[in-house]
Amino acid sequence: MDFPPVTIRDMVAVQAKLLDHLGIAQLFAVIGGSMGGMQALVWATDYPERVKACIPIATCISHSAMQIGFNEIGRRAIITDPDWNGGNYPTDHRPLHGLAVARMIGHVTYLSEFAMTHKFGRQRPAPESGDAEALFSVESYLHHQGRSFVKRFDPNSYLYLTRAVDQFDLFEGKSPETVLRRVNAHFLVISFASDWLYPPTQGRELVRQLKRENIPVTYVNLDTPYGHDSFLIENPPLPAS
Repeated sequence: MDFPPVTIRDMVAVQAKLLDHLGIAQLFAVIGGSMGGMQALVWATDYPERVKACIPIATCISHSAMQIGFNEIGRRAIITDPDWNGGNYPTDHRPLHGLAVARMIGHVTYLSEFAMTHKFGRQRPAPESGDAEALFSVESYLHHQGRSFVKRFDPNSYLYLTRAVDQFDLFEGKSPETVLRRVNAHFLVISFASDWLYPPTQGRELVRQLKRENIPVTYVNLDTPYGHDSFLIENPPLPAS
């Protein structure tokens, strides 16, 4: 835990150095969802001469209190795990229970109520699930998500990444005009109607700020049923208009 905090701007700075190394001077478009959307916004504002188009998906200018709150619950699950040991845990004795609970909490926020109801309802778990603690299918599903997540993710990494998105603020106390006046990119801002973690209101606020500075922007609020995870799930093709 003595490793310094990592910010979204740090991540983008490393990406920029990689492109320098590869000899890539300009990007046609930067695109990303959630934390990736924050990175796309930083590309457009901090490296305006290198970006022609910016496509932030299901993201925001800065986290709301609710978004921070859910992340903090996940962090507390990890740091109150007896095996966390102040973050100095051995690789063969990690705080797996806390990380699994954090994943379960986070996963619920990524789905919509419709998706949860449609997929699970009040169904009982199948006997072959082998989950004796689950009374409902949704419980068994979340238990599985927790178990699988701890095999491929590090607890301290979870702390650092959630803190990075919580602390992100595109304007960082400056006026929107000061930050956005440098932008050269055209924007396509995308949100999902069923996303309650990063609701469409946050996408519309970003669009409002861009329009105030006369930055070319198109906004699309997609009517997908899968919540925040919609940008990871294959959706039915949209009809041509």
